[in-house]
Amino acid sequence: MYRSKTFGKMLLSIFLICLCFLGIGIFIILYSKNAFSDQLHDTMDAKVRFWQEQLDQEISTLLVEQSSLLDDRDIVNLHMLWDSNSIYEQTEMIKSVSQRLLNVKVLHEIATSVKVYFPERSMVISADAPIYDEYEEDMYYDFEQISLQDNGSIYLTVYFPLKLRSDIFSAPPHYYIRASITPYDMQYVLADMLGEAEGILFLADGRGNVFSGSEKNSADTAEQYPVMEDVVQKINKDKESGILYASKDGFATGRKLKETNVWLIYCYPDAVVKEPLHFFSVLLGCLAFLTLVLLGIYAFYAGKVFARPLNRILKAMEGDGKNKD
Repeated sequence: MYRSKTFGKMLLSIFLICLCFLGIGIFIILYSKNAFSDQLHDTMDAKVRFWQEQLDQEISTLLVEQSSLLDDRDIVNLHMLWDSNSIYEQTEMIKSVSQRLLNVKVLHEIATSVKVYFPERSMVISADAPIYDEYEEDMYYDFEQISLQDNGSIYLTVYFPLKLRSDIFSAPPHYYIRASITPYDMQYVLADMLGEAEGILFLADGRGNVFSGSEKNSADTAEQYPVMEDVVQKINKDKESGILYASKDGFATGRKLKETNVWLIYCYPDAVVKEPLHFFSVLLGCLAFLTLVLLGIYAFYAGKVFARPLNRILKAMEGDGKNKD
């Protein structure tokens, strides 16, 4: 019965039809899966771009505030008229400068400390206690306004007079104002930025080393995200774009902060991503299984309803043909 040419042709035709519908179903499922991945990337990138602009704006505003203090009357007087002022006048100027620095720090929660340094007098005035102190070593970091330290701290410094290039002047600046941003305080800044959004934020240097994040022990937390290995490779390969996407063993999006070698990385939870992607895989498997089941049912039904009577008719026709002979 099942070996007849007629039944074989019927089975082949229905198999081709099922195969076409299966192909259409696979295409729709894979297209939906890719569309979901693209939409997820777009959503993540929009968030990272917004957070990057927030940090860039905060850093730029803080530098502008520091620059405005370069012409502060008390700071200039501390530099020019320190020796000619009485101890009382010196104390009042120190208190006034410290208050100005404190105002800047309060307005910018990103800043851990704000200090003004006077290299010629080896003294420093801070927004925090002690507001007046002495120091021995000056670090100018090639007179860069933004400098990333090995421990992950970011220094924002404005110099007076302004040093456009470190090789132009060999003399140290008369004074400079430096705000420091530590990884510890950045943890709370990133956590506030993230808010109720799912996932985690990391800050990494130009080699992909994580030095801060929206959770404690950020370096250890980053190791729990396999996608970070792909992120590190892409950070080391990136030279100009300042944007990266990673979807190997997870989803991550990153953007480089302007004028710094710091990357802001947003990692999405694997569980949130895998659940809908797993749904697409299950749906694809169910579609293939359903196609095989329907093909089997049709083969049994066609064999019983069509092929068997058709075989009888063909045998009867063959028998009549022999009798005539």
